[in-house]
Amino acid sequence: MFCSVVLSVAASVQPFCTKPLFTLLEQSVEGDNEFIMEVLYDEYLEEARELDVPHEDLISPVAFIQAQRDKEIKADVLFDSFLESIAVLQNDTALQSAIQTVRRRALLHAREIQNPWKNTTWFDVATQGMHSAQLLLSIDKFLLQYADVDRADRYAAKIAKLQGDQEGCAEAERRTMKRWSLYNEIIEPAESVQMMSQWYPSLKQSDDGIGEMMRILMSGSEDSEQKKVIDTIFQLHVTVYEKNIRDLVALVKQTRITEGIDVLSDGCGISTKAKNAVLQKTAEIHELNMTTIKSIQKLLTTEQLQELEQGG
Repeated sequence: MFCSVVLSVAASVQPFCTKPLFTLLEQSVEGDNEFIMEVLYDEYLEEARELDVPHEDLISPVAFIQAQRDKEIKADVLFDSFLESIAVLQNDTALQSAIQTVRRRALLHAREIQNPWKNTTWFDVATQGMHSAQLLLSIDKFLLQYADVDRADRYAAKIAKLQGDQEGCAEAERRTMKRWSLYNEIIEPAESVQMMSQWYPSLKQSDDGIGEMMRILMSGSEDSEQKKVIDTIFQLHVTVYEKNIRDLVALVKQTRITEGIDVLSDGCGISTKAKNAVLQKTAEIHELNMTTIKSIQKLLTTEQLQELEQGG
């Protein structure tokens, strides 16, 4: 019953302290404080469930979106109140650090759930290993500073789009992309090619199976000279491929920062030139992959080609 309540509320009330997030908090306290925290969480869940009221009876789509916005505002106040109530249980770094983590994850998830620009990702770099305390502090400060205006623009864009207000929607997108550029400045030092697929999941970032091809050939071939030549081709591919990925991401960033448009999302901002540039660069990456595959295949025996076709 408890789990079903949490799942039901989490599906429609944001920001929300889920059970996994609560576990992080619970692990940071000891003794009687653990029991007190569970009581506070039960009370929080009960109040959050009261917010989980369906709006299907609202005839107007605009009224439905406005009701969602109002619910999120109340959920935000409730979430902050819950964290404040447990912050006084222990005056130590463990609990305060857990509260920071929970707030960060919940606020970023709320942006993801109600995001008119689905491919504008507010990535939580803290999930990718250790990062400096200063970096995480900067992220937390940003989220607290802009949580209200970001929510206002997300819902303003949705309402403007429903009302056919192209300029109003585009203006909300421009303001949001300006904030995204500030967030990007904070997390960019942690950026790497390996993480691009998570930071920009809608971009085609596939090597078309070249990595798997290399794994099969390097483990199966006994021809050291062939291996050396194939590895040279592969390393060249990696260098050019990573440069193309960085160039592709740079195009997306530049459009968001200078034009206030997310070229990857179906928003209200329009940039045909940038969209065409992204498509062209994506095609170039695919062509690079195909050329590399053909170059490697020319060096292979019939048996090796058959092995690749069979997937190893």
